[in-house]
Amino acid sequence: MLENPAAYLRHEFSQLYRYNPELSELTKISVPHRPFVEFSSLPVIAATPSGEHAIALYTIDIPRTGFPSSKQQKYSGYGFTDWGSVISVNARVYAELLRSSSNDTTFLYRTFLVIGRIPDVTASLKKLTSLLPAHQ
Repeated sequence: MLENPAAYLRHEFSQLYRYNPELSELTKISVPHRPFVEFSSLPVIAATPSGEHAIALYTIDIPRTGFPSSKQQKYSGYGFTDWGSVISVNARVYAELLRSSSNDTTFLYRTFLVIGRIPDVTASLKKLTSLLPAHQ
């Protein structure tokens, strides 16, 4: 599993959302307790309570279908963690190392970091996903 990038944010980014760009649906995630960890096949957004500052990640290499199969649930998805003092958002991409005579392995994937107000972030995610759809 590759967890890259990961953004570590001040606790002012306490509002957590999951965004479905196909439905233009923004769902607020309640934090039942701390520490709190959740993974999703949909992009996640961390924002300040006013929504004036928000951050999200998007990569085409996280499949949307079949989640949460055991492999994806453990190794692929968008994650957020609320440790109480620090919030993190990350993209996890499954990487399976192959045994061969060479130890060199290259993993290629792109992750986009989207920053702005919540309406700007969701509009950018919608545009990104229409131009670069996730693997199905």
